[in-house]
Amino acid sequence: MQRNTSIFLILASCATAHAAPPKYTIRDLGVTPGGGIATAECINNLGEALGQAHREESSSSSRAPIFWAASGAVDLLPQMAFIDAVRVMGLNDRGDAIFEAFPPFEVGIVYLRRNGQLRTGFVSAPPGAAFYSGWRLNSLGQIAGAAAYPPAVPGSPAIQHIVRWDASGQNPVLLGSLGWQAAPNAMNTAGDIAGLSYLTPSGEGGFHPIVIRNDIMTDLSVAYPADKMGQALSINDAGVCVGYLQQDVAPPFGDNEQPVRWNAAGQRIFLPKPPGALSGQAKSINLAGDAVGYVSSELDRWAVLWDEDGAHNLADLIQGGLQEWEYLYEAYAINDRGQIVGWGSRMVTPTHQDLRAFILTPVCAANCDGSTTSPVLTANDFMCFVNLYISGDPAANCDGSVVPPLLTGNDFLCFMNEFVSGCP
Repeated sequence: MQRNTSIFLILASCATAHAAPPKYTIRDLGVTPGGGIATAECINNLGEALGQAHREESSSSSRAPIFWAASGAVDLLPQMAFIDAVRVMGLNDRGDAIFEAFPPFEVGIVYLRRNGQLRTGFVSAPPGAAFYSGWRLNSLGQIAGAAAYPPAVPGSPAIQHIVRWDASGQNPVLLGSLGWQAAPNAMNTAGDIAGLSYLTPSGEGGFHPIVIRNDIMTDLSVAYPADKMGQALSINDAGVCVGYLQQDVAPPFGDNEQPVRWNAAGQRIFLPKPPGALSGQAKSINLAGDAVGYVSSELDRWAVLWDEDGAHNLADLIQGGLQEWEYLYEAYAINDRGQIVGWGSRMVTPTHQDLRAFILTPVCAANCDGSTTSPVLTANDFMCFVNLYISGDPAANCDGSVVPPLLTGNDFLCFMNEFVSGCP
């Protein structure tokens, strides 16, 4: 009883306690019958994913755009007999998807999948544009893309501006460029856009990361002369962006891409890298501010999670270990529930290894008793945790501490924070 009293005194005096990095379950998203190599590149808050896969096990076989839902993997373009390449562009919480497919020896065709139907030519022409296309979309259905305009001087390169359309693909809003070609990489619910823009047609100065807020484009590198080039790859609903930068500084980092985060005021923070990593990209950020991507060394590459406590190799966070997975190479996207998609190397059979799309789902630490019926979190979970704590079970080490004593009042505070937050 005295022990319990001291615990609650500690609880009352502590303002906060950091939880250990989350643990995840891992699942192969699967392929269509006979399919092979697969990557998942987008995930929405429903847990649906968008990516691509080979239709056969051979890497020279046709590719296909793949939509993953509860029913499994769906080839979105079975009527196209052979596809040389697929470019995955966006997936929103309504299940709308945009992707580009490249038939042999032809230019790519951009498709919008909405309400189970495929459409091309789904955006209206901005006035005076020689070329235009929608590429990205947000959860309101708004579409972001680009439009090319004839140069002012004949013979000069065309200028490409970022454009935003409403959910019906109408009423284009021209959002400009920094001087030459600009492109969107992501758009949040407010219609703010993360992307890149070249500065000059000659390519001098490279391309810079940009953000568009309230229809005004900002060069995210303008305040940082050492920034050589880079892109803002993702933007969350709080206006925070992530991406990568190269800097005009001495090696080993000057010629390498460095993962970076820009806050809503446009101030950049270089994200930490695990030991041994030289370069990397932060590819996606969720509303909580957790980001995912990859880092690489001269010989290796691995998927990474960045949270408030730093950088974590995702392979180290899999509950029960990787098992039949050998490596997790890249995390492409994270949703607001903390689910992550990407690709890695997996032993599909005892004798056959392949590159496959994975989905990671956070293990809910507060669900101590492992119940699956609603409500998932009950008083039984608290009693379960108390019993683990009293027995000295390492499973009660909620805050992930490594310095003895491993189990302290901070673990109770950590558990209660998790309990109050609820399961995704």
